[in-house]
Amino acid sequence: MLSRRLGELCHEKYLEKMSFNQKAVYGLLEKAVERLLDSDLKKTHQTGLFRVDPKKLHHDLLLTEIYLKLKNLGEVENLKTHNDIIFEEGNEFYKIKIPDSLFQTKNKKMALELEITAKAMNRYKHIFTQYYSNQKIDAVLYLVESAFLKEKLLEIEKTVFGFAQRKIFVGNIHDFLKDSLQTPFFSSKNKILLLSKI
Repeated sequence: MLSRRLGELCHEKYLEKMSFNQKAVYGLLEKAVERLLDSDLKKTHQTGLFRVDPKKLHHDLLLTEIYLKLKNLGEVENLKTHNDIIFEEGNEFYKIKIPDSLFQTKNKKMALELEITAKAMNRYKHIFTQYYSNQKIDAVLYLVESAFLKEKLLEIEKTVFGFAQRKIFVGNIHDFLKDSLQTPFFSSKNKILLLSKI
């Protein structure tokens, strides 16, 4: 019933059906926005805030899959999304970068970052410094798609923090979505962290 109605809305040019990772995603088209009664919403659409950035969409959909995986792990407690953190703690605590997620295992408080595209080295230096100075976070798990980005993150951490105890661990997003507990997260000291072991 729902798929038929969505199909009709697409046919009538109210919605546009897109595909992401073999899943359907629907976006509002101009005709649908014109039918909305809320003039503020129409104004927002006219200013371009409704435009879909494919990279951001890719990031947000992967992040949703990650949240669902973490939520279903018995080893994970007190899972907070990016928006939960803003709502509960404000953005004062994380002046440079609010994590994509925070959660606890039985022994550690973890931050999680989904990194799809590389940032500038100075940006990473600031972010890593923030995490290293935050005593409430024991480790930061970065999930990446490419080996290049994994190596870049680990090299920056090694360059900036030398022989300090490692806080940054990097794993592959696709491995994580297949088997979250057994995905290896690597540090620049070649230490391996598994969610099943912490």
